[in-house]
Amino acid sequence: MIYGIFGDIHSNFSALSSVLAEMKSCGVESYVCTGDVVGYASEPAECINALRAINCQVVAGNHDYGVVGKIDIGNFNSDAYDAVLWTMNFLSVEDKEFLSSLPLVLKKKDFTLVHGTLHNPGLFNYMVTYPEALKTFKILDTHVCFLGHTHMPAAILYKGGDIFLADLKDEESVDLAAWEKVIINTGSVGQPRDNNIDASYVIYDSEKSLVTFKRTSYNVNDTVEKIYTAGLPRRNGERLFYAG
Repeated sequence: MIYGIFGDIHSNFSALSSVLAEMKSCGVESYVCTGDVVGYASEPAECINALRAINCQVVAGNHDYGVVGKIDIGNFNSDAYDAVLWTMNFLSVEDKEFLSSLPLVLKKKDFTLVHGTLHNPGLFNYMVTYPEALKTFKILDTHVCFLGHTHMPAAILYKGGDIFLADLKDEESVDLAAWEKVIINTGSVGQPRDNNIDASYVIYDSEKSLVTFKRTSYNVNDTVEKIYTAGLPRRNGERLFYAG
């Protein structure tokens, strides 16, 4: 099976459209999203509808649950907080039901999917330390776990009790068979934070046991202008120009 795996769309429909078009050209057979469909940008409904149209399987991100009141957004930064409130007022009942129905964890035959960490997924912790990674590795019972949340693509590799980190670039691949377990951060479609403004995603070939990191450009100016026009915090648009 060829999977297209992506996340942290954050209501950036232009970026999502570019990613979906490129994944289709790569022969993707099944689409999977690591969460945070909404937040920050101005087209949440369009992004939700696009995922429905391709029968994408999605797990919940903190922004998704924040919009529907399933978590407290009091600890969100001010720009994220304002965007959540804006999104609450913008989405239809049907859109909110979609977000509310998203599970925290999705387990498939070939992989496990979560937004932040596999242990205590409802806390939406960031996987930025080796101890955090080790906790997820200890309970991971599939070969690979795909996640997002940090907006930074990476491969966290486990073998013989040791953990290795690989910051992979466009078109670089990970041979899963070479490792006991692997955690893949797919990066962000709609708001990268690794100093590369291009949308990030991965292609997972389960038969070849191969994950390939991908980047694709999109119309950043269009997204930024829509953010400004919507009255969302200007920083939500400005940071798209430098991906930091």
